[in-house]
Amino acid sequence: MAVERCIGITKPLLHPAVVTMTRVRLTVLLIASTALTLAPQFPGTWCFLPVNGPLSIADANLALAFSILGLVTLSVSVVSNTISGLKLLQARFKDRCVKLNAARKHDVEMMTQLAGITVVSCVCWSPFLIYILISIGRFYKGISRPVRQCEKLFLLALRLASWNQILDPWVYILLRRAVLRRLLRLLQPDRAVFTQSSFDRDSHRKQMSLH
Repeated sequence: MAVERCIGITKPLLHPAVVTMTRVRLTVLLIASTALTLAPQFPGTWCFLPVNGPLSIADANLALAFSILGLVTLSVSVVSNTISGLKLLQARFKDRCVKLNAARKHDVEMMTQLAGITVVSCVCWSPFLIYILISIGRFYKGISRPVRQCEKLFLLALRLASWNQILDPWVYILLRRAVLRRLLRLLQPDRAVFTQSSFDRDSHRKQMSLH
């Protein structure tokens, strides 16, 4: 989704030719096939990622594949969202001397949401994926750590990763222009009153000039 959005923002004329229904179906099929390949759970493991305690080579390779794929996906998403945000910011600066229209205001709102989603994804998923990568690296090197300490860190990283699905919808809800405007009014009531009074004075002057 991040790559498709990046192509749509940076290359809008190229987007229909690149993002076709055939390629979309092939991409979905590839993602589903990869998920089905990694999904089978072995009895006795937790969430098919046994990263603590004695491991087999198959378990270690499975956890390593999950971590690498997750980090690659996260990196691609961060790069795509960053490019999209910079493109929107560049368009915003080009039109800084022109009064913003509805489409440009929507772009600013999208840019804010992209930044929020990128930060939430990095903060939530990075510790979990990096912890798995470090644990599997220690396994290959033959370095052992206290199991209880590892379990606490692993569960902490997992809980942080689970917050990504909870926070994502709230990013879209809270980082809307209308919500941010209301929040600004709550944080700066004096400024809001001053802006409203200035608007009333300008309206009154326009009415007087018409009469």
